[in-house]
Amino acid sequence: ALKLLDKFMEIPPTVMSFKITQNQISETLRAASALSVGFVGIISDGSAIWAVAKDYSNTSSNEYTTQISAGNGTPFEFVFGIDSWRAILPGDYTLNLTKREHKENGGKKKLPLPQFLSAKGNLFYLIALNSTYTKFEG
Repeated sequence: ALKLLDKFMEIPPTVMSFKITQNQISETLRAASALSVGFVGIISDGSAIWAVAKDYSNTSSNEYTTQISAGNGTPFEFVFGIDSWRAILPGDYTLNLTKREHKENGGKKKLPLPQFLSAKGNLFYLIALNSTYTKFEG
């Protein structure tokens, strides 16, 4: 049975936005599978943005990276569980990042809220970040 929610989540303003193609998503997922890693990241040194597949719990592990966009001057590292990316339906997306409060260990850690909006505008995903490995000061 389909259950309709009677509450709406207010989406905070976007602080960063960039495009990611189906090909970039697929290549990163294939690499993650080949490397047997459980995480996918979107990282930036400020000058460029890359998708990365690596084992964040093992600093000496191999990794795969592919550039997806020019940077906006802000360094960051957004880390997702691999299963979240596998759930995304094929297509090109705009990835919008917003600020929100995220409670962790009794304190508050500000994490962006990733929104994947399909190029056709007919799909919208909110995907949780891994708070242990995500780094963002923006």
